[in-house]
Amino acid sequence: MKAIVLRNELSKILSIATRFTSTRSQLPILENSVIKTSKNKIYVMATNLENSFCGSIAAKISKEGDIAVPARNFSEILLNLAYETVALESRNETLLVTSNAFYANLAGMNTSDFPSIPEKIGRDVKKINFEKFSDMLGKVLFSVSRDETRPILTGVLFVFQGDSLLLVSSDGFRLSSVKFLLGEKVKPCKFIVPRNILAEISRFRDVEEMLDFEYRSGDNQVLFGFDGNIFSSRLIEGDFPDFEKIVPKSYNVKAIVSKEDLLRAIKLASVFARDSANTVKLKVLDEGIGLSSESSRSGSQNIKIDAKVEGGEVEITYNYRFIEDFLNVVDGDEVIMEFTDSISPGVFRDGQSNNFYHIIMPVKTQE
Repeated sequence: MKAIVLRNELSKILSIATRFTSTRSQLPILENSVIKTSKNKIYVMATNLENSFCGSIAAKISKEGDIAVPARNFSEILLNLAYETVALESRNETLLVTSNAFYANLAGMNTSDFPSIPEKIGRDVKKINFEKFSDMLGKVLFSVSRDETRPILTGVLFVFQGDSLLLVSSDGFRLSSVKFLLGEKVKPCKFIVPRNILAEISRFRDVEEMLDFEYRSGDNQVLFGFDGNIFSSRLIEGDFPDFEKIVPKSYNVKAIVSKEDLLRAIKLASVFARDSANTVKLKVLDEGIGLSSESSRSGSQNIKIDAKVEGGEVEITYNYRFIEDFLNVVDGDEVIMEFTDSISPGVFRDGQSNNFYHIIMPVKTQE
C-alpha cells in the first residue's frame, strides 16, 4: 500500500473510527483500524462486533493494499501534525507515515483476522432527508434508557408504515414519539436500533445529501450511508413495549404556554429541586401555571407564568429534568400540555408540530 492523502481529511474519519474500536475484546485486531487503498480512495474501517464504521476519502494511490494499525495512536499522530499532506506506505506489518520533516514507523497487523464489515449500501435502500432524520433523532435520543438490564429500552424503535417513519424511545419514566413523512410508500417493518450508532450519526452537521438507509432483516442489521461513510449496527432483539397503550386517549385539562417562559420557570425551580430528588410541583390554574420547589437546606420558591387553560385545575409532581429535556428539543414558540389527573401520564406537545409528542410519568409522592 502506498498513498498520499490530505492529513485533515484522514484525521476526521480516523477520529470516528477510534470510537468503534474495542479495547476490552479478547481479539487484539479489534483495537485496530484497517487502512485500505483502492483505486483513488483510502478506506478506514473499524468495528467492535456490534457496530462498525467504514469511511472513505479521495487520495493519490500509487499502490493498493491494506494494513491494520492501532487506531488511537494513529489518530493522535495526525491530530498533532501541522502539515497539509501525509504519505503512507505499508511494509509487511508496519505502516510508514511521513509528512515533511516527520517520519514514523507504526507497528500494525495483518488484516486477515479483521471481521468482514459492510463497505457499501446494497440495493434495497430507502432515502431519507438527512437534516430531517437528524432532527428526529434529537427528539428521541434523550429518552432512551441507559439501563442495560432492560436492553429493549436501550434503543430506538423504527416503524416504517405507509409513507411514514415513526421513531419511539422510552426509559420507563418518559416516552418520545416523532413521525416523518417519507413521500413514498414503503414496505412495512419495525425493529430496534441501538442508541450508540444513532448518537454517532447525530454528531454530524450540515450534511446536504440524502441519507441512505438499508434494513437487512436476514442479518439482523441496519446500515446508514452518507458523505462517503457507512455505519452499520446489529439490531436489538425482542419486542418493544406496546407504547400506544400508555398514550392517553383523552384529557381533562389542557394548557398552552410559552416555551421560553416555561423553560425559565423550570430552571428557577431546579435551583431548589436538586436537593429534593429533582421534583417540582406543577399546578395548572384557571389563570396560568404555577411551579414550586423546595429544599430542606436551601429554602423554597414559587413562580407563576401566563397560560391559556381549558378544563379546570390539576397539580402534578414531576422530575424537572424530564420537562427541561423536552423543552430543549421543541422547535415552536409554544408548548401544549394535556393532563388527565394528578397520577396519570402527562402529554407534552410542540405547538408547531403535530408529529411530535412526549409523555412524562408523574413522581409518586407520599402525603
